[in-house]
Amino acid sequence: MTGGPGTGKSQVHKLLAGIMCGGLIAVADATEAGLRQSLGYDSLPVLVDELEPGENMSAVAGVIRFARISASGGELVRGGVDHKATRFVARSCFMFSSILVPALTPQDRSRIVVLRLGDLRNPRPFVMDNKALAELGTRLLRRIVDQWGRMPQALDAFREALLAEGASARMADVLGTLLAMADLLTADHPVDTDTAREAVLALPIVSDSAEEGGADQDQCLAHLLSTAIPLGSPSRKPVVDLVSEAMDFGAGTSSAAETLAYHGMKVMTDKSRQPVLAVANSNDGLRKIFEGTPWGSRPGGTGVWVQSMRRLPGADRTDTNYKTRIGQGRGAKPGRVTLIPLELILDAKALANRSSLDLIHNDDD
Repeated sequence: MTGGPGTGKSQVHKLLAGIMCGGLIAVADATEAGLRQSLGYDSLPVLVDELEPGENMSAVAGVIRFARISASGGELVRGGVDHKATRFVARSCFMFSSILVPALTPQDRSRIVVLRLGDLRNPRPFVMDNKALAELGTRLLRRIVDQWGRMPQALDAFREALLAEGASARMADVLGTLLAMADLLTADHPVDTDTAREAVLALPIVSDSAEEGGADQDQCLAHLLSTAIPLGSPSRKPVVDLVSEAMDFGAGTSSAAETLAYHGMKVMTDKSRQPVLAVANSNDGLRKIFEGTPWGSRPGGTGVWVQSMRRLPGADRTDTNYKTRIGQGRGAKPGRVTLIPLELILDAKALANRSSLDLIHNDDD
């Protein structure tokens, strides 16, 4: 739950704490270890206020990771000072609030619904009667128990409606569960198709990948293309510009092509003579580009970027019988690469104007 100062985030936390009547863990600052030890073997809901991105990002990431594991009911194993392991299943619902949403990985985004609060129409503080809230919480719990038999049918109805509107399977599970629970609290009859569709259409749904810059493979390619490579102090140029220059130069050797080769890339054509960017599966220059990202590698190892880039539309994974030589020097040896269509990298119109260029194709490799 996110919104600017004064949009009511803390008030919502107090409201929920009152309704739950103490049957939850509500904190304003937390670490993964603290939450894990507080929960123990319980499955209480957890409310964390002011989970802001800041200096202690590792602690924030740990809390979010713990929430992700809990969402799937994952088993955790932790060592103790007595050299005996402790095993327990994490199974809790989490709710965070912050002015700014911390950076989320794709696997986190697919499990977390972001609710955006607007400005309050009535800025006067809401007076909470804790006794009345506790009574309301008891009635809501009773209603959920009475209606629980409808849960499987309601979840199926909302999932189908979400899938029909283009939601991913994971999003359909997450949002479908929330909509089904809301229906248990507000309705007395099974959910029909029209009701489910109306509820889904009323939601301003943003895909789990669109808001944070696209799917994993799109983010991986975007990171590569936007990385500025030093060309000699103080000159730097992003990879996408080097690809464009190498394309302009055709099959000849250029400084752009040489710089790309040093970093494990080459503009060429594939077996069908379509222009592609060959990206080495293992290269020290690429390792430095992806260092500190989820797509990095250890020295001498195959980069994780290979896995992501193979998911790009039209990408071609070269098999063991086909290797491409990146670079023209004697030390350049053929190696396996991933071929990325240049239409994913360069403007379509500009690419069409260059289609007649004679690009390198390594039939002899």
